[in-house]
Amino acid sequence: MNAKDLHPLAAGMLIGATGEGGSGKSHFLRTAADYVLAKGRKVFVAVAPPEEAASYAGLDLDYEPIEDTEWRPSANMFAANGLGRFWAYCDRIEKVENVGLIGLDTASELQFSVSRAILGPQRKSNPRDTVDPFAFYTAFRYRMGEVIDRLRILRRLHNAHLIINFHTTTRESETLTGSRDQVLPDMQGGLRDVLSRYFDLFFYASAEESGGSVKRRLIAAPTRRIPAKVRFPGLEAKLLAIKEGIPNDFAALVRVLNGEAK
Repeated sequence: MNAKDLHPLAAGMLIGATGEGGSGKSHFLRTAADYVLAKGRKVFVAVAPPEEAASYAGLDLDYEPIEDTEWRPSANMFAANGLGRFWAYCDRIEKVENVGLIGLDTASELQFSVSRAILGPQRKSNPRDTVDPFAFYTAFRYRMGEVIDRLRILRRLHNAHLIINFHTTTRESETLTGSRDQVLPDMQGGLRDVLSRYFDLFFYASAEESGGSVKRRLIAAPTRRIPAKVRFPGLEAKLLAIKEGIPNDFAALVRVLNGEAK
């Protein structure tokens, strides 16, 4: 293989997006689905919680709701079936041809199914109630990493785009000038600090009201407060130069990638 022949659009981009509720993460994934469907390729999205499916209403795509329907600790029911549904969905995607986009909306909700799959055999609902909480978080990190790796393998198999959305959480950090809130993907344990390493592009989705309408942008320039990342050398300079971010639209990202946007 020769890297000079590698083009992100042809190989499929691995994109992560984090942002507060209503910032446009699902909107970005929907615009990517529109773009891929228009090319005649198929789209698959795992939605967690199932209510996220409403974001894709009207699109000709395949979705799978991920939920632990039999998890009710108050009724002494510790059956965690959500992660199993996710694995089965991945197996189904593997066998389909002409897949152009795979989405997970959101990984921050799927993490609860991962946690329950670990806690269920111990009949516990809280890691702190287990014999060894440290062992839980170690297992969680590896199991959640397995989820992302499974999606990455599917992406390479199909030369498809992969978009994974995350909610945000904040962490107060001390600096020389005082404390500040750092925005991080909502993920348990230390995994939140290293998530961006998996991705070609990691965006922070922002939404601001302007003139009676909402202006949604994707920010690729990292700051001390917000996470972002660009792996492609040619695209990095273009995206980082746009400090205010690009429009929250997959087609707009493609135009930047192709040098059609300034």
